[in-house]
Amino acid sequence: MEKLIKDNNPPSISTTQKRKKLIPLWIKVFGWLFMLLGAGSICLFAYSAVTQSPISLQLFGLNYYGTSLTMWGIIITGLMVIYGISAFGLLFAQDWGFNAAVFCGFLAIIIGLSVTLMSGFRYIRLEPFIAGLYLIHLAKFRHDWSS
Repeated sequence: MEKLIKDNNPPSISTTQKRKKLIPLWIKVFGWLFMLLGAGSICLFAYSAVTQSPISLQLFGLNYYGTSLTMWGIIITGLMVIYGISAFGLLFAQDWGFNAAVFCGFLAIIIGLSVTLMSGFRYIRLEPFIAGLYLIHLAKFRHDWSS
């Protein structure tokens, strides 16, 4: 009798599946791109470190050309890895993924606006606007993510 009652109940959706359904397609696409960027930057960093070949890195208006074992090479590569890890956490519905995504969204706004200010407004970066839209979408499902 107990088995019959359990079989009549509809299957519950796991927290992971519920969280994955909250994420819009455009965030999933960019998330996968950032995961590839993070993984690729590790490979590029290692290649440049071993061969001492110059690499070209660009992220949110931060540009660097040279070997990877310099301050700017490490900073930009580190940012790419952080964004890749954050995207992984969000796309694979980790508990920490939402907070990491919000942190990276605000970081993108700060970096984009800083680069715009340092250029004397010669270059208006679009990344802060896209990051703002990203944060707005994240705010819409903040409560559902944690419950």
